[in-house]
Amino acid sequence: NSLKAISARLGKIAEADGRQAQSVTYIMRYSLSPVTFTRWIDVETKLILREYMEAPGHHMLSIYSGYNEPVTIVVPGISEIGPTPTAIILPQP
Repeated sequence: NSLKAISARLGKIAEADGRQAQSVTYIMRYSLSPVTFTRWIDVETKLILREYMEAPGHHMLSIYSGYNEPVTIVVPGISEIGPTPTAIILPQP
């Protein structure tokens, strides 16, 4: 069962993050709910600058940058990691 766009359309070329970008909107179905995606694609480089997803009860914006930069992961220090709070319920007398 592969997912396919059921609708797609080109939007206007406008500025996104200081670049001229073409918007592309498409709809996909997950279960019975439609999910709408819009991507803003840099006209010059053809790289995705932004992507917005809208679904029932879920909205998400992703901003893409730093293409071809090395990936770095910063491990948190001990002072940044704390225990998970645990509720203590005392028995009633």
